[in-house]
Amino acid sequence: MWTFSNHRRGELSTWRPWSVAALPVITLASLVGCGGSAPPKVAVQEEVPGKPAARVEQVAAAAPAEKATKKKENEIPFDAFFDNPLEVAATQGVVATTVAGPAKEPAGDMEKPPANTPKATGGATAWTEILPAEELQSEMKKLQNRLKASLQSQGTYNGKYKDIAVDGAVIAGLTGIAIEHSGEFPWKKNAPLIRDYGFELSQAATGLGKDNYEKSKAAYEKLESVFSGAIPPGAPTPAPQRPFGETADRTGLMKRIELARNHLRDNINTEAKLKSETESVVHETLIISSLGKVISTEGYSSADEQEYQQFAESLIGGAKDATAAAKDMSFEKFQNAMNKVNKSCDQCHASYGNG
Repeated sequence: MWTFSNHRRGELSTWRPWSVAALPVITLASLVGCGGSAPPKVAVQEEVPGKPAARVEQVAAAAPAEKATKKKENEIPFDAFFDNPLEVAATQGVVATTVAGPAKEPAGDMEKPPANTPKATGGATAWTEILPAEELQSEMKKLQNRLKASLQSQGTYNGKYKDIAVDGAVIAGLTGIAIEHSGEFPWKKNAPLIRDYGFELSQAATGLGKDNYEKSKAAYEKLESVFSGAIPPGAPTPAPQRPFGETADRTGLMKRIELARNHLRDNINTEAKLKSETESVVHETLIISSLGKVISTEGYSSADEQEYQQFAESLIGGAKDATAAAKDMSFEKFQNAMNKVNKSCDQCHASYGNG
């Protein structure tokens, strides 16, 4: 129904004569469907060039929203008046029929998602495509050998404790991947326990001294026991799955990514180097993309921010391009891909820091 704003109250007297013509519309509409009397003939409205045909539908659609706030002048509601009463009276059959049901939105409009709707999170990650099982197993074996050497004594621990913390975080991240991975690993059935012991190791190696050394050594020995298939006495029953953010320290993962990109930047600086060390280059670029994917998952601080996700996607995409370039032995493409990796890391650290 049409309503009038307050500044048009003074013009109401010029419209009162039309209220007589509007009353038959209301009366006729109320008689439609009543038993015992024939329904009135519906006048057919001819289209008038230049006039919108949807005017009556707008009147009907507006009525429910304004019903609770009707205003009256001399006990006659304002919404009994129309801009063109004769035209509305000629289409009274349409008015009566339209009021019977609410106006419907076009189906196409209902299906459109709101602008800037965040993408849905969750769902399984295709880890096989990001990190092949043999590359994951290769990295895990390197971690075991490095930890064995770093924890020979308190002296070796003191010289390597920061690297030990990084290795513990990477173990937690890789076992988290292995749990969701479709590939097979000798230790996969015990991956949740390895994941938690990796986290324990990363939290123990936080400084110099005997106490930190002994805690780190104990965590490492439990790791090695589970890798060999023996569960340590008193080992807790781990949760089958946990968010990466609970066990894989992001600072440690980012340091491993930095080690990889620094190695590739400083050592793979000629086409001959790329061709002679292709296997190592492919492995390091796969580690970058897989750990980049881990730190983009829900649970890490700022991971729900669009800018953070853009940096992560750029990092992952650059690393994947570098992997493909290394396999094709295209040094130019490899350089371009690594420039993308380095740029995404630098920009992310400038915005979010190093942890």
